[in-house]
Amino acid sequence: LHLEGRGYPPLGKLARLAVMGAEHVEVCSSCRSSARHCTICASPRPVYLFDVGAYSACGSCKAVFHSICLRRAGSQCPYCLCPAVGRSDG
Repeated sequence: LHLEGRGYPPLGKLARLAVMGAEHVEVCSSCRSSARHCTICASPRPVYLFDVGAYSACGSCKAVFHSICLRRAGSQCPYCLCPAVGRSDG
């Protein structure tokens, strides 16, 4: 094994597969339908469950956020802190 990993062939193949998967999601309507949106930042950039580094969900109410947004919010779900915020009655 190479210390940096870049010279390790399976790592290069895995990186290419990850890029291919991300590109697929951009064009596949079925995959795009699984997108959620962060209500803390209201960014149009979607959050996907498989994007482990960017995805955070509240353990109580299951609201979805960008991980960085939830950290900036003190790791506290705004819906659980104030249930009336952002929720409609149907």
